[in-house]
Amino acid sequence: MLGTRLGMTSQRLRPLVAGTLICALALAASAATAGAQTYGFATLQPGTLNHTTASAIAKVLKEKAGLNVLVQPTAGDQVIVPMIARDEAEIGISNAMEVHDGLAKGFKDLRIIAAAHALRVGFFVRKDGDIRTVADLKGKRVPYGFSAMRALEPTVRAILATAGLTEKDIKPVLVPNVIRSADDFVSGAADPSTSPSARRRCGRSTPRWAAYA
Repeated sequence: MLGTRLGMTSQRLRPLVAGTLICALALAASAATAGAQTYGFATLQPGTLNHTTASAIAKVLKEKAGLNVLVQPTAGDQVIVPMIARDEAEIGISNAMEVHDGLAKGFKDLRIIAAAHALRVGFFVRKDGDIRTVADLKGKRVPYGFSAMRALEPTVRAILATAGLTEKDIKPVLVPNVIRSADDFVSGAADPSTSPSARRRCGRSTPRWAAYA
């Protein structure tokens, strides 16, 4: 999680989310006015782990701290990080690579305020398919590009490299984010998926891991 300002201290926030947040939130508003203000929480679209996490945290902050937190779905991390940096939302969930890129681009007001969860990244494939390892992705239709989540393209390249493959060895299926990756997988437009959402969206057979990084 990242943010620029929020009307509560890390000491108050830590116990509210059962130790999942390791916070260093800065005070920007007094406790007396914090409850009257609405705070934006930028996250991914419904159906993603980030959206579920943000919704749960927003609920706890409302119930335990009296803070009005509005979950704001976006297309991806490429939108979330600038939103936080420009003060269009107070909190956001992103990955470390996207935050690093934001800092490199000059968003100096960003700060990491919490480690919400660890997330392994890899490929889901159909249990009844012929893909068993990363090497089996050669010649397959693989989600690629991730225009709204730019950190995922180099991640895909890194996973492919573990089997000596490059983007030239696959058939890239350009997607903006993990939601489209899951949708293309379910519809049959892509052979693997990079999103755990595929587990919930797949109706024909249960996805399984081909590999993870």
